[in-house]
Amino acid sequence: MFERASIGLLATSLIACFEPSLEDGDVRCGEAGCPPGLTCAGDGVCRVTTGDTENTVLAVARAGASAQLWAACADGIQLAWDLDHVHDASSIAWGDSDGRDGHRRLAIGSNDEELRVKTVDGDQLHEEFSSWQLRQARAVAWADYDRDGDLDLGISSGMQSVHVLEQRRDGLETEWQVNNMGQPYGLAWGDVDGDGADDLAVAAGNARVYRNQGNWFEDVWTSPAREDRRSVLWVDLDGDGDDDLITGALAGPIRVHTNQGGVLTESWSSGDVLHAPALDAGDLDGDGDLDLAVAGRDQPSRVFRNDGGVLVLAWMTAAPETTASIDWFDVDGDGDLDLTLGNVDEPSRILRNDRGTLVDWLTLDITGVNQLAWHRWSLEGHTPACDVAAWRQ
Repeated sequence: MFERASIGLLATSLIACFEPSLEDGDVRCGEAGCPPGLTCAGDGVCRVTTGDTENTVLAVARAGASAQLWAACADGIQLAWDLDHVHDASSIAWGDSDGRDGHRRLAIGSNDEELRVKTVDGDQLHEEFSSWQLRQARAVAWADYDRDGDLDLGISSGMQSVHVLEQRRDGLETEWQVNNMGQPYGLAWGDVDGDGADDLAVAAGNARVYRNQGNWFEDVWTSPAREDRRSVLWVDLDGDGDDDLITGALAGPIRVHTNQGGVLTESWSSGDVLHAPALDAGDLDGDGDLDLAVAGRDQPSRVFRNDGGVLVLAWMTAAPETTASIDWFDVDGDGDLDLTLGNVDEPSRILRNDRGTLVDWLTLDITGVNQLAWHRWSLEGHTPACDVAAWRQ
């Protein structure tokens, strides 16, 4: 009787472990898989997911080392591709599929080597474009600036220039450039005048805005406070439908420039002198507006919550880190945005978003980061990234 009762209790306990009422993160996947309603996420824990985490890929540009692609798999974040022919990468950016061939594109800038553009096709990376004339690309960003259905590329170069490359039948070609820019760093696309065409912001000493005039760009705005700007970001902070401009500096406050009918006016400053090499916007607390993440190099990284267009400090790292890149992305597929810190001297880290609170989650064996960027592509027509990771090892 005792043995039968024990077996019955054990069976009941096992069934209870797999009741759909179990909450996100309660159990590890294990060999039995996950309970109904939960999916094995990138940290090996059963979680509520809204999408395919097996095709979630992290691209990393690293100083003094090869560029890499990592995949979020059931066993954690795994190395999928080690691009040992791309050394000392300074910038990296995903371009979603365009109208030409449906492939994703990856632009990689290097401190000493040529700019490269690769296409991703299943478990293959094909080099589509490279140029020695466009080396020292400190920032790269995709946009369909000419509105023809395919992706064009903006480049901020350590050779004191900014370039816009147009996608043409035979590949990328320089359509516009401006020289004698001093030392341009960050670069971002956004619509300053509300005409539906992408304009360009550049961090180069001051922040500057170049308005898209079709096949050329007009210099229309320079930030009034002269600081060594390193990062720029377009985002609709106040929810009025147009893009506001946020800037970060080598040694200066974060500044928000509100867009009112195409006129940029400073409306908020962090006050503190920060070293902010990277900015990103995402909805931390699920209230529908965008919050601001600030990478702190040799300082704590911070998140400012957006309260009706006013930024309020909501979170910061416990100690300074050498963070060079910061990225909001739903790594575990549970419907909210997690935060990744790309670090230079320490291992990079992912903070999990737990109902609007950032908690320590994963430490990545990735150092020397200049820039990182997450991306997710559809499973259809592609080899799952985790299969590629297993094949590459």
